[in-house]
Amino acid sequence: ASIKNAKAAGLSVGIYWFSYAANTKQAINEAKRCMTVIKPFNINLPVFFDWEYDSMRYTKVSSRTNITDMTEAFCRTITGGGYRAGYYFNLTYYNKYYNPSRLTKYATWYAYWGTNKPKSPVWTLADTMAAPTQFDMWQFTSRGRINGIKDDVDCNLLLNPSIRK
Repeated sequence: ASIKNAKAAGLSVGIYWFSYAANTKQAINEAKRCMTVIKPFNINLPVFFDWEYDSMRYTKVSSRTNITDMTEAFCRTITGGGYRAGYYFNLTYYNKYYNPSRLTKYATWYAYWGTNKPKSPVWTLADTMAAPTQFDMWQFTSRGRINGIKDDVDCNLLLNPSIRK
C-alpha cells in the first residue's frame, strides 16, 4: 500500500533491503529474493543494500573487505535483474566498513540526521555534514511528519535526479 500511495502522490519510489547476509552467496540470494518481492511494483529509484549495526551483530561480520564484497555482489545481482542498485550507510559505516572506490557504479544513500529535528530548509543541516552533495540521496531525519501518516517517518532528499529511472 505504501508504494502504491507514494506513486499516486507523484513521489519517486525506491527500496532498501535490510541485509543479514554473512557472505557473498547469501547477499546474492537476498538480492534474488528482493527482486521477487518488488517485481509487482514499478519502482523508479534504485534498490539499496542496507547493512547496519543489527546486520553486524547478527552475522558477526565486520571486515571492510567482506562487507564491500557483499554489497558489490548484491548490487551486481540487482543490476543484472534490470534494476538500478545502490547502498545505504551512515558516515561511520562509509568510512570504516566500505571501500567506496570499488562501488562507484552504484548509487549512494547517506543517512545523517544531525540533531534529528527537521529544519526548513533542510540545507541548514548541510553545514554540519561531511560533503552531503557527493551522495545521491540524503536521509536527513527519522522524525519527519507527513500528512496522513500518524507516526514519525524517515525523510529523504534526492540530490542526484539522474539515479531516477
